[in-house]
Parts: sequence; C-alpha cells; structure tokens
Amino acid sequence: MKKLIITLSIITAMFFTTNVKAQFLSFGVKGGLNLSDISVHIEHGMKAGYHAGLLGRLNITEVIAVQPEILFSTKGTKIDLNGGNILGYQLDESNISFNMNHIDVPVKAIISFMDAEIQIGPYVSFLISNPKYNVKGTKIEEALNSLGMASEGVLDKKNFKALDYGITAGIGYNISNFFVSASYNYGLGKVADKEKFSDYLSALNMENAKNSVIRFSVGMRF
Repeated sequence: MKKLIITLSIITAMFFTTNVKAQFLSFGVKGGLNLSDISVHIEHGMKAGYHAGLLGRLNITEVIAVQPEILFSTKGTKIDLNGGNILGYQLDESNISFNMNHIDVPVKAIISFMDAEIQIGPYVSFLISNPKYNVKGTKIEEALNSLGMASEGVLDKKNFKALDYGITAGIGYNISNFFVSASYNYGLGKVADKEKFSDYLSALNMENAKNSVIRFSVGMRF
C-alpha cells in the first residue's frame, strides 16, 4: 500500500508539473535587427547590427506574464566628424564606426490584449569583447596616427564599463506560436570608464555616453 501511494503521488506530481508547464511556462527563440546608437556630443547616427537568443515566459494570469531573455547583441554607433576638430586636426569628411558585443538580459512584464501585447522592464548588459573601431577620412587617420593608432582596430575593454543597465519597452504581436516585436532599450549606465579614459575617447567627448537600441524581432515559442 505504501509503495502504491508513493507511486500514485509521483505520477500525480508528474502530471501536475507537466500540466503547469504546458499551461503557464513556455520557452522560445528570437532574433532580428538592431539599430544602435551611443550618445556623444558630436553629430552621430545609428548603426545596424543584430541580436539572437533565448527566452522564457511565465504566464501569471491570462493577460499578465513575465518574460526573461538572454540575447547576444551587437551595438555601437557611427560618428560623423565632417568639418570638426579633433586633437588639433581640422577634419575633412570623416566618420568613425564603433562595434561592441554584449550579452543582454532583459526581464519584461507583459500585458496582453488578445494577440497584441505591451512589454516593459529593466535590463542588464555585459560587454564581452574589446570594442572595435573603423575610421574613414584623411585627417582623422592622421589624428589617430599621432596617438599611435591605426585606422581600424580594437580598443581596450578596460576603457569601458563591463556592465550596462537600463529600461526596455515595446510592443508585440502573436501569431500562433510565432511572434513579432519592436522595442526600445534606453541605457542608464555610462558606456566608458572615465577613470581609465584614453586620449582617443576623451577627444570624442564620450565621458557621459550611453547606449540606446531600437530592436525589431521575430521568434517562436515552444
């Protein structure tokens, strides 16, 4: 009898767990386009990149859910220096592109309206590699040469904050197990570490620079 009760208890627990998972918990994959920017006090524009990763979704009620994600995400910016001055060099038509690789971990509250939804929550982001740069323009290349730098290469990760954080907000639409979404990530943490600043970053006025990303995603839940 004791063994029978234990066996029945295990079967009941397995059935309950499976039912809860099927009803309330799901997992998925997502990926898509990033349009990223780093706020600096120089004319700049967005840079195209991508993101890809995994998500989980816990449905608390029929209209409220929590969705944590873990995403590989490329970020950066394109800075136009046309006619500007850097390190004493009067620049011609020049630009600098920055490329930074992060792991983003947003945790979103989801409010659903039939197949549509609103998403909002905090995120943390980890810089996982040395940022890369690429410059175009004769005078900017001369300015970099004066610092012993090439027109393209990598920057020391120690000059940048390893941890970023901010707020993400967006909208989504579900089509069966598939979904599309658009969101905006607003960074609250500074990108660069002022105490370890290089002359190059100082010249670009990056002391208070912050990340921002517009994200368009497609994905599937299991």
